[in-house]
Formats: sequence, structure tokens, C-alpha cells
Amino acid sequence: RLPSKRFNSHSHGYLIVGSVLSTVTMGTLLVAFLVFGPKAIGHGIDQTVILLLGAGVLFAWRAGRKAKLPFIFSAPQAADSQ
Repeated sequence: RLPSKRFNSHSHGYLIVGSVLSTVTMGTLLVAFLVFGPKAIGHGIDQTVILLLGAGVLFAWRAGRKAKLPFIFSAPQAADSQ
């Protein structure tokens, strides 16, 4: 049974700000690595990083397709199994 009183909705604005800040920071580091990496590491680093990023995107896409919803059981189902 649901409670009769309504819950106050709240926002997590600080989490969104932190997420945007983290995304901008990581994106900037990635671009800086692609620009300065060949000078510091070697000329093949750009191709290696792009290949690894592509493999990560492919993995995330395939893993997302195979994801299943969690099974949620109720108390009557649990009582029937005993």
C-alpha cells in the first residue's frame, strides 16, 4: 500500500554540475593527449587510442543490447515457493 502523503521532489543540481565538470575535464584531457601524445610517446599513439575508444564503444553497445531487466518478485510469489 502506498503512503497517503506525497513526497517532496528534490533535485540534485550539484551532481549535474559535477558531472558536467568531470565530462569537460576528461574530454579536455583526451584532446590534449591526442594532440601532444605523438610528440611525447610516438607517432602510432593516435591510431591506438582511436582503436581502443572504438572497441570500448562497440563493447558498450553490445553489452547494452544484452542487458536484461532485473527480476522483482513480490511476497506472494515468495510464499508460494516455500
